[in-house]
Amino acid sequence: MKGSMTVEASLIFPFCFVVIGIVCILGIYQYNQAVLKMTGYESILQTMEERKEEEGQFKELLLKRAEQAAKDRTFGLEEIKVSLKMSSTKISLSYEGSQSIIKVPMRVTVVYERIYPELTLRVLRDVGGE
Repeated sequence: MKGSMTVEASLIFPFCFVVIGIVCILGIYQYNQAVLKMTGYESILQTMEERKEEEGQFKELLLKRAEQAAKDRTFGLEEIKVSLKMSSTKISLSYEGSQSIIKVPMRVTVVYERIYPELTLRVLRDVGGE
């Protein structure tokens, strides 16, 4: 009976550590998704406030701002790539990267409606949980 506690502890503690590790990794993954989504919207809105008239300047500034903000705010993401698609009604900003710990690919796309910006604000409120 004296060694039974040691045997039980040697089985339970590793299981608990694995569960805690999985929860932490999933939390970091969810955090990065939320940060990339909000970073994309903020980058689009800040760039639109500057009112760059030429489309080339707008695209270049938006890509730089979005990539820098993503690198500054995310945790454990490697090789962040930003792509941009623009049309007369939508601005679509996509982030691609992979988690450095478990090498899980991540792709987040942000769509801003130019004609009906209240749709974007409604989406932001739904994502934020308000």
